[in-house]
Amino acid sequence: MIMEDNASAHVHHYHDISRERLRFSKIIWPANMSDLNLMEPIWTQLKNQLHEQIGPCMTARQIRITLEQVIFLSINYLVNNS
Repeated sequence: MIMEDNASAHVHHYHDISRERLRFSKIIWPANMSDLNLMEPIWTQLKNQLHEQIGPCMTARQIRITLEQVIFLSINYLVNNS
């Protein structure tokens, strides 16, 4: 059984082909429902912080370092405020 929200990344028919080949059933709920999906607050926190910190002239290495820092801070925030 696979649980997916109705986000655009999950609705492409390519995903259905693999799922059906493996005979997995699919449970669907509305996209971005944080009360059902514990990852949604993490994605929101990551996106907000990345938009604030990543600039158009950054190198791939700078973006990677920033992403690692944001992930670390986001996870710490969620652990300490849950």
